[in-house]
Amino acid sequence: MEPDPRIAERPAPRRRSPVTFVLVSLCLVLSALVLFLAWQNRRLKTLEATASAAKLPPDALKAGDAADPFGILDESGGEAAIAFSDGGPRTLLLVFSAHCPACEKTLPIWNEILEERPPGDLRLIGIRTDREAPGAGSLFVPGLRFPVHRVKGSPPPFLSRIPFVPAAVLIDGGGRVERVWYGMPTDAQRKELQEAIAG
Repeated sequence: MEPDPRIAERPAPRRRSPVTFVLVSLCLVLSALVLFLAWQNRRLKTLEATASAAKLPPDALKAGDAADPFGILDESGGEAAIAFSDGGPRTLLLVFSAHCPACEKTLPIWNEILEERPPGDLRLIGIRTDREAPGAGSLFVPGLRFPVHRVKGSPPPFLSRIPFVPAAVLIDGGGRVERVWYGMPTDAQRKELQEAIAG
């Protein structure tokens, strides 16, 4: 007896390939691994920041210390003086070295924080601690959102008390240090710096 042509044959169910099952399983395992590594990375950054803070020497620059006036040289050798006075602008010093791996990672973070235009009462000054001639060395990030300088002559006493770079130092108009952040910023420190800049 011939099959009725009006009745469509049902296609046989397709069997899933074992290779597909293995690939899907591997994708799930890799996704879980990526999430775990991201969590571990954040945890290690927090621990690193805590450990760095714990290792600060007793005379390290901190909130409440006084900042002294000092001279600076820009990348083309031009000179300027940084002074503080009551009613003057707040100053954010971003201190780094051109040969420091942590600074290389921090400069883009500072750039990101400064994407929004800082308030008009904030003076931004990048301080490069390297002693080579102006213009020498790489600054890693094109289009930095803050001018880069070197200290003219010997560093003032308060800058000499920065034990390691990168460091961000917020100084009020009268020359009193409001906050200091050491090392590559954690997410929490990045938020603190953003809020402090906003004033």
